[in-house]
Amino acid sequence: MEKDTYIFVLSGLDPSGKAGFVRDIATITAIGSYAGGVITALTVQDFHSGYGFVPVDPQTLRRQVETVWEQKIPDAVKIGMVPNLQVAETIAEILKKFRRRKNFFVVWDPVLASSDSFPLTEEDQIGQISSALSPEIDLLTPNLPEFRRLFGIAPEDKNIVAALEKFHIRGLILKGGHSDGDTATDILIFGEKTVKFSRPKIEKTPRGTGCTFSSALATFYAIHRDITRAFLETERFMEQFLRSFCGGNLS
Repeated sequence: MEKDTYIFVLSGLDPSGKAGFVRDIATITAIGSYAGGVITALTVQDFHSGYGFVPVDPQTLRRQVETVWEQKIPDAVKIGMVPNLQVAETIAEILKKFRRRKNFFVVWDPVLASSDSFPLTEEDQIGQISSALSPEIDLLTPNLPEFRRLFGIAPEDKNIVAALEKFHIRGLILKGGHSDGDTATDILIFGEKTVKFSRPKIEKTPRGTGCTFSSALATFYAIHRDITRAFLETERFMEQFLRSFCGGNLS
């Protein structure tokens, strides 16, 4: 069944291979689905830091995506780094066009900065980027700092619901890795559903955790077509991912 699902990635290229497009493709392939995609931006990064980025020409991106999708429309789309408003508007237009032909699931992991806080999008355009993409997004997967920057409000329960309604987003998974305390709790809000998953926090997480999570979520949803099952299977997949980083010990 997994081999029959086609997941398409739109994300930035991290030359280290620790995050971004390379990590997305590796995650989808590890689960057993077929991955395709295009790069939204070329970044200058090493294994520790970010130094710069160059957005891909929007018209080139459009030609790449539409050429492939005219032959095969994906079952799910994972969006990562969106470097500027032009790229965001182009992606939104493509999604809207092809969703008239096929109902596919769209996950956006709003990568606003690298792990060392180097900006990976035009910071003065974040609000416009969110407004352009949001109508075509089924599920948003921000961490706590990303939620605050996207919506300008604290990630509290009433604020989360208000933000989803304002930007017309169907659902959200708020990742709790940046919270205080020894436990990280991820919260899924999707329609009337609210599901939580907690795990012990680890002192230092590997690069590409957010990319891995969102790519896995898109893949599991394409396979099962059930958001709760996709969320829980993603959490189990992430436990294995983190356990391998920690040498088998998450406690």
